[in-house]
Amino acid sequence: MLNFRRVAGGCYVIKSGFIAFFITTARSNSFKETAEKWGQLRREVSRSNKELESVLGEILFYRNTRSIIVTAFCRDILPECEAVIEKVNDIFTTCGKIHRNIKSIV
Repeated sequence: MLNFRRVAGGCYVIKSGFIAFFITTARSNSFKETAEKWGQLRREVSRSNKELESVLGEILFYRNTRSIIVTAFCRDILPECEAVIEKVNDIFTTCGKIHRNIKSIV
């Protein structure tokens, strides 16, 4: 079952963790390193990347038993994915500051 859901306007709702797994995997060329960094099972990291490939309709990684290699498509979308995660982190940081300020006023 996919963890991606299509909503109005043809957009997809996905877990930001899947994008973070993708970024880490693309940077490290390793499902194992990604799993260790995020405290996940290797198969979960691999599955999330496969699901992302399914939704995008593109191969992100060439896989064999010993390694993975990023595809040209993967390299192309990586900066955009990093920007998305950075923006999400900024939003939560800002919300956290607002929440702390509200708490201190009360």
